[in-house]
Amino acid sequence: MVTYHAPLYPTSRKNDDFLVVEGLRVWAPLFSQYNVSLAFENHDHTFKRSKVIANNVVISNDTNVSNGTVFIGDGAMGVLRSATLNPFVEKVGTKYHFYSVTCSAAKGLSVKAVDESGII
Repeated sequence: MVTYHAPLYPTSRKNDDFLVVEGLRVWAPLFSQYNVSLAFENHDHTFKRSKVIANNVVISNDTNVSNGTVFIGDGAMGVLRSATLNPFVEKVGTKYHFYSVTCSAAKGLSVKAVDESGII
């Protein structure tokens, strides 16, 4: 797992934004090289879950695959912004939320988004 501020796959900014372009150039290859399965993105104040991505290519809509990275975010504890679905994103929305992460040797990694009403 990794976490960082500016999203590589944004839902409320343009894909040609400087931070997106540089993040994809510098960080995305390392995620593929080191088989990062989950990336927590922030800054855009939206709810998002990407498809499974490797080397800037969607490899699956099924999050239960063994390679590639799922990008979740985008830090919606404060201000809500409008969100746009793009080809890399499976789900998007404008809800205050947090992520509950459980990790176990038997079941692996589980991530649940919980909104302000406690709904998963």
